[in-house]
Amino acid sequence: MAVISGFVQSYDQLLTVRFLLGVAEGGIWPAILVMIGHWFPAEERAQAFGVWIINIPIASIITSPLSGWILSFSDWRTLFVIEGIFPFLIAAPLWWWLAADRPSDARWVSPEERDYIEAAIAEEQRNAPEAKGYRDVFKSATVWKLVLVYFLIQIGFYGLNLWMPTLIQTLTQRGFAAVGLIAALPYVAAGFGLWFNGWLADRSGRYAWHVFAAMLVASVSLVASVLVGHAFLGVSILLICLAMGGALAYDGPFWAAASTTMPAAVLGGALGLINALGNLGGFVGPYVGGYLQDASGGSFLSTAVFLAAMLLLAGLVMFSVKADRRIDRGGHRG
Repeated sequence: MAVISGFVQSYDQLLTVRFLLGVAEGGIWPAILVMIGHWFPAEERAQAFGVWIINIPIASIITSPLSGWILSFSDWRTLFVIEGIFPFLIAAPLWWWLAADRPSDARWVSPEERDYIEAAIAEEQRNAPEAKGYRDVFKSATVWKLVLVYFLIQIGFYGLNLWMPTLIQTLTQRGFAAVGLIAALPYVAAGFGLWFNGWLADRSGRYAWHVFAAMLVASVSLVASVLVGHAFLGVSILLICLAMGGALAYDGPFWAAASTTMPAAVLGGALGLINALGNLGGFVGPYVGGYLQDASGGSFLSTAVFLAAMLLLAGLVMFSVKADRRIDRGGHRG
């Protein structure tokens, strides 16, 4: 669908293809989250989710300058085609070679490691509550709270992600290629934030606090970066890096918390519901951000305040989710 996007000839065709892209992409997230749950016990899961989601900043570090370079000599159609071909050349071969649903299905896992993983996860599932069916997913207040948190985060993240190149170009007054290189820097910060916040969350077991901390850093840094503006360009770019780092660093603790909300038998449906409805915020953020920028005569301040408010509100709502992992004084996790 990404490649086909480069060949559309009308607005209606573009909407259709982008919708189909979303349908194809939507199933990937919950499927991999469930698969990671088969590989890592609860005490390692926040960091595991965080490390996996580092794929987003890594891809952005590569494609930000690449996209700027392609657009410097061609157009958006060529951009879609070239970058849409990458999964066929890189992702698909690696997936078929390495991916396995469970440790018992992977030939490259040692017997000792396989037994440790499966014993730890079996012990967790032995004490887990039973679910009668997917109806329990829709009845769960915790699942709906997580939907709201994810929806608010996606408003802020996608708004920031879409408008960040415009903001950088406004601040630096540089061309596409230079903006692409600078735009890669925030994703370096995001990669570190994902790993570090996931590691801390696994040690503390207090997922809500780690989601809130990431949202607080993102919201404050985003507004501050716009207020600083041209006066201190280096400081402004640093603040943008912190904003993007915080806007992604929530991921590991958030999905670790989500993975505790439902029994394994219906977990895929719960994660899929959170992902599907929460991602609707990805439409709201860029749309409202663009409207506010137009209404303010091109100023990004009102957009930044709106996106920051959504991120901060998401962090506050997360405190209502009772999904933290308890750690007793003896170091045992539950």
